[in-house]
Amino acid sequence: MGRDLNTGKHDIVAAGVVVTPEREELYAFTDTYMDTGWMLVLKDQTADGKPNYSNFSEAVKGSTVFTTEYGAAGQDELEAIVQSHGNARMMDSSTPYLEISNVIQGRADAAYDNSRVMQYYIFKNSTDPKTKTYGIMDPNAQTSYFAFAVKKGNDELLNQLNEGLREMKANGKYDELRAKWFGE
Repeated sequence: MGRDLNTGKHDIVAAGVVVTPEREELYAFTDTYMDTGWMLVLKDQTADGKPNYSNFSEAVKGSTVFTTEYGAAGQDELEAIVQSHGNARMMDSSTPYLEISNVIQGRADAAYDNSRVMQYYIFKNSTDPKTKTYGIMDPNAQTSYFAFAVKKGNDELLNQLNEGLREMKANGKYDELRAKWFGE
């Protein structure tokens, strides 16, 4: 993420960037614009007459192959979940889209990532029984927050982005965009 920010190749990283203390040491962040939890995403099998899991613990126990984006903020949490499971294993998916694809195509039983990104894919795939997925929130995960990242010291851009976020929230555009992309 930051290599291109710190070299000046990119001015902003804006694709679901979770603010972490480690990242705050390296980059400047705008005001947060959305919170996120962490969730498992599983293939919906109700069209085949099979029930979906009803809670996180049940879903973990019933899964053996978990996928996430290695190097992303949720990797450590998933590693802890897998280690406590016994016969489970992890597989790397280089993007959240590939995480979902691996679940839909049966290569993984469950994807683990931040809930807002996963909610987008769940919403996007919700009308086709072949691609329909569902999510179960991790009740033990801490809430995280999204923000735009910029190179430290780029205060002018940081201030412009913060001003734009405030304006979008005040004029209703922020809520309109959330509803469009997440179905909320």
